[in-house]
Amino acid sequence: MKARNIILTIAAAVLIAAPTTVLAQAGPGPGQGGGSGSGWGGGGWGGGFGPHGGGQGGDALMMIHRVLRHLDLEAGQEEIIEGVLDDAMSKIQPLAERSREARELFHQDHGIGDYDETTYRQFFESLATIDVEIRLVSANAMAQVWSVLSDEQRQQLEEMRNRFGQSFKRRSGGRRSP
Repeated sequence: MKARNIILTIAAAVLIAAPTTVLAQAGPGPGQGGGSGSGWGGGGWGGGFGPHGGGQGGDALMMIHRVLRHLDLEAGQEEIIEGVLDDAMSKIQPLAERSREARELFHQDHGIGDYDETTYRQFFESLATIDVEIRLVSANAMAQVWSVLSDEQRQQLEEMRNRFGQSFKRRSGGRRSP
């Protein structure tokens, strides 16, 4: 039972942290980075792992999928949720690709020292617009999934979130080692 609680806590942690990691994962940084994309540290949004893709937005949907496995879903619920997640990913992937392409094009013409506030502001705002669309698709998918869950399953999911929040506060509230 303890192992199951640990797994659920980790899954809930990732679900809650997904929006933050999405932004940190491949935020637009100037210059050419290492890895498969452009920017600081490389990487890309919308990588494509697992049955529901990955990267921006996809990470949150993937975590929804993993967390819900612990709720003893009925066969009908599983099919509906799979359909919702597949539909959401089919909408997110083109947006993530647009974001990746925009970053690559921008970084081809703009190096680290090539700073013009207006140019960078317009670029960041264009990425933010795409990010908002991805987040809206993800939020809509989560609302649809939520409506499929029974009251008991919703309560279990809320308890997972609360346990994660409490353990996170305990871990982050203490003194740090040097």
